[in-house]
Amino acid sequence: MRRNKTQREKDKHEIAALYCAGIIQATIAERLGLTQQTVSNDLKAIRNDWLASSLRDFDELKAEQLAKLDYVETQAHAPDPGG
Repeated sequence: MRRNKTQREKDKHEIAALYCAGIIQATIAERLGLTQQTVSNDLKAIRNDWLASSLRDFDELKAEQLAKLDYVETQAHAPDPGG
């Protein structure tokens, strides 16, 4: 049976939760009425999503830290207002 996009996303959410709970692919497939290969393919996509998300989060954090460093350097090189 072919899944529509909504069903696939719902399945991926359930697969991710079960996978994180330590359930093996064959059992996940059985519980969700999917083939083991479908679960394997979805897990590959899930892992890619997790990786992309972590890279974005890292880039955002890096940009924030660089902005703070830039501010501190600017303040350190600013003329002393007291004289």
